[in-house]
Amino acid sequence: MMNLGQKLQKDIIYRLGSWRTKFVEIPHEINGHKTKDINEVLYWGGKEMVSHLILNATETPVNSIIDYSEIQDVDLDELDGMILGIEELDKALMKIPFGSFNIVTGVNGTGKSSFLSQIMCNALEQDLNIWLYSKELPNFMAKNWLNYPLAGRRNLVTYNKNNSTYFKVDPKAKKQMDNFYKGRVHIYKDEADNDIDSILQSMEDSVRKFGDKLLIVDNLTAVDLGNTEESRWDKQTEFIKKLISFAKKFNVVIFLVIHPHKMDMVRRMNIMDIQGSMSMTDLAHRCFSLYRVSKQDKEGIKNMKGGWVKEPIPYDVIVDVLKDRFTGKNGLSVGMYYDYQTRRFFSNETEFNYQYKWDTKVYKDKLEYPIKMPY
Repeated sequence: MMNLGQKLQKDIIYRLGSWRTKFVEIPHEINGHKTKDINEVLYWGGKEMVSHLILNATETPVNSIIDYSEIQDVDLDELDGMILGIEELDKALMKIPFGSFNIVTGVNGTGKSSFLSQIMCNALEQDLNIWLYSKELPNFMAKNWLNYPLAGRRNLVTYNKNNSTYFKVDPKAKKQMDNFYKGRVHIYKDEADNDIDSILQSMEDSVRKFGDKLLIVDNLTAVDLGNTEESRWDKQTEFIKKLISFAKKFNVVIFLVIHPHKMDMVRRMNIMDIQGSMSMTDLAHRCFSLYRVSKQDKEGIKNMKGGWVKEPIPYDVIVDVLKDRFTGKNGLSVGMYYDYQTRRFFSNETEFNYQYKWDTKVYKDKLEYPIKMPY
């Protein structure tokens, strides 16, 4: 608490202006005598000491700024963060820094849940704990979506029923994963409240108690913003600002899923297609958009001479980086394949074959790589 002298000093600086005022630091004692004001300095130290203090008065600081020379310059490669586990994305983006807020978007069926599950798997592989809000999926389904990419093809069991083939994670593998990741993944309860305060409180409790470093909110429409139709955009922006402040304060990575506006046709998205207030994308550090490659995209379009008007796209999903505040690589696109058996995204054979830490078995054979380029 400020004393009367400090309050007066602050008031005088405010009234006269910080650029034309200096202040004198009164020593706590002089020659064993306690001092509290300039009169006592004069009494115990003499006029020479008073002159010295006045001549060496301290400049009044501007508390809201820091001098350029005092800022520690840190390059992106020196920042702490996490990688996504998709080689071409990690090469281009380097990492997702802690303290950052990221948006993921895409129309239904593009693989947003699978993409986020892949990110979670790779966060666990980097020994990072996770908090997940996924109100569109009940808790058991959220776990199910994480189990498949963690298991990989070697830990799936094939079933045939009613002339259809489907795959389930081996029960033994499930038990091993439960034991290995116990205390590492924290999923927001189905019955818990959806309001902003409850969500943020859960995030803070989990970060403080369990050290969670990756936090995912899936998705914005499943959050009760407490808005009216008129205040919708303001409440969205307010929530985004709180998430950004949270990411910086606790030095964590946050991903938020936002659906796009209704579009008249399925196509690659741009940043204007993201639903909600434009300030949300303006505030984000990175925005990722997922596009599911169509059959026509895979076949390509040829002209009369046999050349390509539109070259075939061999991938299953394209990740478009709509915004990247860290490297400025807006417009970057990376292709990924999708394995329906494991719900795993991959861009090369190493990622397809990847064996997560929970699986300690030694396999002598390699899985057959399913990708063959069409041209």
